[in-house]
Amino acid sequence: MEQQITTKLKKTFEDYAQEAEGIEFWFAREHVQNNTDVRKLLAKSGIKPEELLPEKDLQKMQRKVKSEEEKIAESSKRKMQKRLG
Repeated sequence: MEQQITTKLKKTFEDYAQEAEGIEFWFAREHVQNNTDVRKLLAKSGIKPEELLPEKDLQKMQRKVKSEEEKIAESSKRKMQKRLG
């Protein structure tokens, strides 16, 4: 699966490279290389993004947002009390 994704990225890059000129070509090349390197590092750790369950990521983000909202509310409450008291 990883090889298929890498091959697909390279194919997409080659298609784009034929059309692009100048700096855009180099940005595209660097982008593809970075993606390939990140995927290799994840694979070494046994992480395959395509196999992660999105609902777990969503739940994690929801908990983080809720926590941040609570922190902001508490901070605002303390500031208001400080101004009034």
